[in-house]
Amino acid sequence: MRNVQDIVPEMTCLQTKMNTRTEDNSNSVDWNSVKLLLLLTGPASIMAIILFNWPDIRWIGEIQFTAIGILGAFTQMLLSVFIMARYRSKQGIMFISAGLLSMALINGIQAVLPPESSEFLWLHSFAGICGSFFFSIYVAAVRGLIPSNILGYVENRSKKLLLAVAALAAGISYLILGYTHAMPLLVIDGAYTNIAWIVNGIPVLLYLFSGISLFLMYRKTAAPELFIFTAMVIFLFQASEVIYFASLWSVIWWFWLGLRLAVYVSVLVLVLREYIQISGSLACEIEERTRAEQALRKAEEDWRNSFNAIEEVMMIIDSHYTIDNVNASGLVLLKKEKNEIIGRNIYEIFPRLERETCPLERSFETSRTEHIEWYDSDIRKHFLIKSSPVVNTKGRVLKYVFLMDDITEEFETKAKEKL
Repeated sequence: MRNVQDIVPEMTCLQTKMNTRTEDNSNSVDWNSVKLLLLLTGPASIMAIILFNWPDIRWIGEIQFTAIGILGAFTQMLLSVFIMARYRSKQGIMFISAGLLSMALINGIQAVLPPESSEFLWLHSFAGICGSFFFSIYVAAVRGLIPSNILGYVENRSKKLLLAVAALAAGISYLILGYTHAMPLLVIDGAYTNIAWIVNGIPVLLYLFSGISLFLMYRKTAAPELFIFTAMVIFLFQASEVIYFASLWSVIWWFWLGLRLAVYVSVLVLVLREYIQISGSLACEIEERTRAEQALRKAEEDWRNSFNAIEEVMMIIDSHYTIDNVNASGLVLLKKEKNEIIGRNIYEIFPRLERETCPLERSFETSRTEHIEWYDSDIRKHFLIKSSPVVNTKGRVLKYVFLMDDITEEFETKAKEKL
């Protein structure tokens, strides 16, 4: 066994390494935070340049607009599926998938509508509201603001939740398409109404709350999924602001539509790369485990063959005198089947064996190998009986090996020599 003097130097060395690593980390640059800063300032700077230089340029190419919109919605849907698959063990992850799924369905329908239509603007607004709502719910779940019993109930029914979200998104789209004439106008004489500013302000505020919260949690935990979600929320936050800075159908709408597609494709590639890496690691782990299990089965088979090949009678006894195993020689000696012996008390099998002189009793007391010579009057044989404890690495006795060596011929030879 190892003593304290052996362990102290190792602990000191480990502590020194930990301190060195902490000092190195404190001096290093958090490049992911830098990337998030660039994601926030880069597109905003490009937007400012476009607004400053081309404030009134308008272009609506319906076919191109629809193609990019549908492709972006399809990428959103794929991203929803793979995020759920990659991070399914993470708390509240189904809310991220639900937000992406709801936006994908609504944006997909929105993409086939004429950009000048009122339905287009209403669907754009509700897509932002649905996405920002579920991202905010995710933040609340990760921060522990949702009771664990409610969160557990929802997580156990994540598939039903996603189906319900898909049905809700489809229902919202159907109501908007069917009852737009009964809804307030969002554009009058080419200008946004107060209702338009309000319905688009809701996702802006929710995305802002989610983005700040996710960034702070990422800085605290450095969890890779939080970096991905923070990046998405930053883009969605800026996309929701377009309506406040751009005139209706200006070229900046194209900028954000293409940028949204680029963001989703980039995040999808990142998630897929992690998913493939995890799958590869899992495959290697399964292969290694399979080899280990095969080696264990072979070792067990080799042990069993060796156990049965021993000429002496061998039994494995527990601390309650119960027989756990017996080899082939024992079955031959006792003329019994294995199931007739295993599970029975050793003194039931050998009723002539006295407890007071049995080496098993002494081994229980001394935790050492003990032996005696014993004569079994029932079968008229002399035996050398040994009892040895089996201990683990901590010195605790687990089982006892009970050996019976037939020494009848040797005993009789010695008796004849004495005569």
